Amino acid sequence: FPSHDMQPGDGMNFGTGGVTLAQDSTVDTTSGGNLAGANIAFGAGISGALYNLGLSAGTGGVISGTSVSINNLTLSSGAAAAFTDAVTVNDLITTANAYTVSLTGTGNTFAENVDFLNTGAVTLGNATADTFLFNGGLSFGGNAPINLGPCPKYRIISVGISTIAVSLIAGWVSWKWHVYPLEAWW
Repeated sequence: FPSHDMQPGDGMNFGTGGVTLAQDSTVDTTSGGNLAGANIAFGAGISGALYNLGLSAGTGGVISGTSVSINNLTLSSGAAAAFTDAVTVNDLITTANAYTVSLTGTGNTFAENVDFLNTGAVTLGNATADTFLFNGGLSFGGNAPINLGPCPKYRIISVGISTIAVSLIAGWVSWKWHVYPLEAWW
């Protein structure tokens, strides 16, 4: 990438060529005391299976991307975070901030327990081809409203859902909750 001195409020657009991590990395658009931050956009996939990526877009920036195949993905702040293709990570880490999270790709896999600490809505899937595998469990510690897409399968080893709203996105034919020993399937 060409050198660029970031100014408060500058967004980051990584273009359509994809990003491969060569070390643990952080992208933060809140430099210089700019709490509002700015957008962070990945027009193609993020890869680097051994490495972690932290993203901070302040209170007003939007994080957007397609596929992610890295170790840990941390969403620290932003108005919203949306990924439209497969997210395959060891852990998706969120923080107790008022941003939304939308994961609408096919073949999403999470090795560790994913605890959505954010308080904005969480959308999981928007098409019948979307699938989710939460091997370490799924929790909603921020009590965010949940929007579930018409995915054929959500596999969750351990579920931690308290008193939160669950909305079904158009396309659901039926709703079934199956609880097996330490395992839940939707």
